[in-house]
Amino acid sequence: MDGDSPFDAHTDLKRMFDAARMATLRHYPFSPEAKALIDGLASRTEDFEMANGLRKRRRRAKDRETFCTALGAFLADLLSHAYHEEAGGFMYRSSDSGSFDSTYMTEDHFDRLRTAWPQMGLVESHRGFQKKGRHFGGAVTVDFAKAARYRATSELLDLVGSFAEITTDTFNDHFRPNRELSYPVVLKARRVGRDEARRMPLNKSDPVVQDLVADVRRYNEFLLEHEFNLGLLPDLSRTFHNGDDPDYAFDQGGRLADHAPISLTSIKKAKRYGVTIDGEPTCELDIQACHLTLIYGVTGMHMDQTKDPYEIPGLTRWVVKKLVNMAIGKGDNPTRWPRAFRKELANDGQLPLPKSLTCRIAWGRVLRVHPILGELKARGIDWASLQYDESRMLMGTLLELMDVHGVVALPVHDCIIVQVSQKDLGVEVFERNFKSVCGLTPIVTFKGSEAQGLA
Repeated sequence: MDGDSPFDAHTDLKRMFDAARMATLRHYPFSPEAKALIDGLASRTEDFEMANGLRKRRRRAKDRETFCTALGAFLADLLSHAYHEEAGGFMYRSSDSGSFDSTYMTEDHFDRLRTAWPQMGLVESHRGFQKKGRHFGGAVTVDFAKAARYRATSELLDLVGSFAEITTDTFNDHFRPNRELSYPVVLKARRVGRDEARRMPLNKSDPVVQDLVADVRRYNEFLLEHEFNLGLLPDLSRTFHNGDDPDYAFDQGGRLADHAPISLTSIKKAKRYGVTIDGEPTCELDIQACHLTLIYGVTGMHMDQTKDPYEIPGLTRWVVKKLVNMAIGKGDNPTRWPRAFRKELANDGQLPLPKSLTCRIAWGRVLRVHPILGELKARGIDWASLQYDESRMLMGTLLELMDVHGVVALPVHDCIIVQVSQKDLGVEVFERNFKSVCGLTPIVTFKGSEAQGLA
């Protein structure tokens, strides 16, 4: 690894902090070089602690072993996140008690590392914060919080380079994730106001949960059999929502997410078109107006699929899509533009809205073309129910491609990325699984075709 930092020191810190992803602390050293690196760093860290009064005595053999394991997991995350350009190499991790369950880290080891390594010049750290408040005379609660951010310094990267040339392409040769430490199904409560939806405990003996976990784990293992020029292995999980609703049945949410530092959802769309699978170019298969098509399908209403459903007289396609997403997110008719809507228009290069075009007027135009959207609340359709249908369709597609055809695909929300040679098969399986969920055959488009001769 050369001495050049993989991040731009002049990039806006706030933007990088917002783009940072969580350190999983679940990697272990795989190569002799990585093991030697960790042993050397452990000795260097302990020498610094002893010389600067951070420890009174050296660790016993057993304690040193657990310290090396924790250090290796922290180092692996620092190295893998160092190549996440959008985040400038930063990652985040909470230090709250109990936050290290299902990781290689302990609270004590984390405190030791985040104290010593910044002083040693190996890590740049920025403290997190909490905003607390008392509402209506009640107890003090945390209204808003951000975990501390960390990134490897050039000194640490240089030190690593003296042991091994670790890049995104070679990272997996030196570190591997322990999939058994992670639980690939997450359940969250219904979100209240602006607060982040809280995580809920899972009944791991529930057959429904076990089946969901088994499917994701099987697919994650299948991904290990293939190579991607992303470098870092995908690490998929499914997050379900509204788990505190009465008689909950894991039928809300469920979207697949990739927790790798450099994942398909964390890189710019243009870069996704350059992804390769086992050295072969890929294309991205996309369901046209996925959630809108699902709405027509699950309600049994006729949908005119001969034209773009987002083309509505008097409105740009961008605005129509935004309005539809607003209605789905709210589960009801949108009545006013979001506060930052006009700024968002400008940032995305869209023409400004006429001042006379209120949200209600624009929504009325959408309803004239898609009256079914005015019935979302009455029919109990919202983002969570649609996301569940989407996730069922996507998971069914991935499993069929794997089990029946031995073909790997990478999920990106409601899209999949497949090898160019598997495009026709991917479309066929995608369409069939979508129809099995809602009864309507979708329009599947593909992107990245110009560069691959598919147009």
